[in-house]
Amino acid sequence: MTERPTAFEKGLAFELKLVELFRRKGYNVIHNAKKVGRSGVEHQIDILAEYEGPLHTSRIIVEAKSYNLPVDKDRIMKLIQIVDDLGADHGIIVTTSYFTPEAIKTAKGHNVELWNREQ
Repeated sequence: MTERPTAFEKGLAFELKLVELFRRKGYNVIHNAKKVGRSGVEHQIDILAEYEGPLHTSRIIVEAKSYNLPVDKDRIMKLIQIVDDLGADHGIIVTTSYFTPEAIKTAKGHNVELWNREQ
C-alpha cells in the first residue's frame, strides 16, 4: 500500500518543478533563499530567479502555493511588500488552485503576476 504524500511533500515537489522550469528558461535559480531586505528584515523566498542581461540582472521572486483553496489577497500583499523590500524587479505567485477576486484586484497595478492551475 502506497502512502499519500504529505502537504509538505506536495509543496516541495511543486517548488522543485518550478525551479526546473525557470532553469530551463535560462534563469539562475536559488531554491528556498533567505535574503535581507532594505528594511533589515530577512525574507524566506521559495524561488529566487535571476537573469543576467548585458546591462541589468533581473530578479524575480517566485512564491509557490500548493493549495486546495483559492489564494487570498493577504498572500498577494505580502509578496508585494517582499518584492519592494528586496528591490526585485518582479514577483510571481504560482498556485495549484485559483485566486480570490480580491487577490486579483490587489495584484493589479503592482509588479506581481498570478499564475493559477490553468496557466
